[in-house]
Amino acid sequence: MLIVFCADVSGIQCEVDVNECEMNTSLCDNDAVCVNQPGTYLCNCSMGYVGRHCDTANCSVDLCVNNGTCHVDNGGRWLCECSEFYIGIVSITILPLQYYY
Repeated sequence: MLIVFCADVSGIQCEVDVNECEMNTSLCDNDAVCVNQPGTYLCNCSMGYVGRHCDTANCSVDLCVNNGTCHVDNGGRWLCECSEFYIGIVSITILPLQYYY
């Protein structure tokens, strides 16, 4: 008798691919999209994240605009430290200047 143990596939001869993305919806972190592949899966990471499960913040790309500086906080998320007169997730909103006399 032949006993076959299959990883990430099912069927008598391991011919049916298991969709890991449907079986476990929390495989990918930080709003990444899980994509089933034959015998495995991939996580398409959202902006600012890298890694097998998109669980690592990445400031090596230009995430911030208007001279904002990207930092990784203690929670492992990226954020922009905005330059003067800018606010927002990526430092895009201009604050109105107020003049005082």
